[in-house]
Amino acid sequence: MSDIRNVTRRDTLALGAGALAASIAAPACANEGAERHGMSSFGDLKYPASFKHFDYIKPDAPKGGTFSQVGSNRVFNQNFLTFNSLNIFILKGDGAHGMDLTFASLMGPSTIFNTTHDEPDALYGCVARAVRRSADGLTYRFLLRPEAQFHDGTKLTAHDVAFTLNLLKEQGHPTLTQNLRDFIGAEATDDASVVARFAPKRGRDVPLFVAQLPILSRAYYGKQKFDETTLEIPLGSGPYKVSRFEVGRYIEFERGTDAGPLWQVDSEKHHVRVVRSDGEFAELAGHVCREHKGCLALDRAHSVGKQRVLLLGI
Repeated sequence: MSDIRNVTRRDTLALGAGALAASIAAPACANEGAERHGMSSFGDLKYPASFKHFDYIKPDAPKGGTFSQVGSNRVFNQNFLTFNSLNIFILKGDGAHGMDLTFASLMGPSTIFNTTHDEPDALYGCVARAVRRSADGLTYRFLLRPEAQFHDGTKLTAHDVAFTLNLLKEQGHPTLTQNLRDFIGAEATDDASVVARFAPKRGRDVPLFVAQLPILSRAYYGKQKFDETTLEIPLGSGPYKVSRFEVGRYIEFERGTDAGPLWQVDSEKHHVRVVRSDGEFAELAGHVCREHKGCLALDRAHSVGKQRVLLLGI
């Protein structure tokens, strides 16, 4: 044991700082509830933690092929008639439809771009395997899957999630910043855990909105300006990636074979309906990843080999 007489002022300050940090972190940890595989504004979830697929899924549906569709809705800076940017999260430019397919989120299947089918508000683990909520509802701790990664093979960590949430709050499209007004901020406690904090009297659905946001690469945007329009294909983490496009006419996505274990091709499948550019309907195969190995909540046509988004009026 060291002699207390030899303790320096620096040692005393270090001990004091450590005690202060512990006192700040302790309440958040102590008040957190048990891990849950999903979250809901109303508290109840239809599906248990052990569920294999949604009721509207057809596990033996065929997969593969190519389909075309016209963008059916617009979010943020997207334009039905044209596009001149692949950055859809800012006010500048006309964003391309379908770019949400290239990004993963903490939870799903409902996203800020598409809603779920059989529950009005529920979300289930995607990049996050579970979530813990504080008793007062002002702190959410998301626990990430270790297999999550970006398309270039780099690991997707809690630091990327915290970076994304804080960036979108500060520099995102006005719709984003407005919806995040009750979101105070996020910090990564380690590579696998990110804590999101919310203001008192927050809106009921703000934590769900945060969990549905696309996750961006901190390393990529450390070298690229976020608040500028661009036609450079951004680094994503979702089931699709941009394969080719012609500005103002079309953009094509293909299922990424390098998207990592979250998006395995040997996964369960389901049907969704889309409208072709000629107005006809087509049954398309989608999928949900097996046994919680990835985004179990996925409910779009992610088993189709390619997706082409056409623009009205072209």
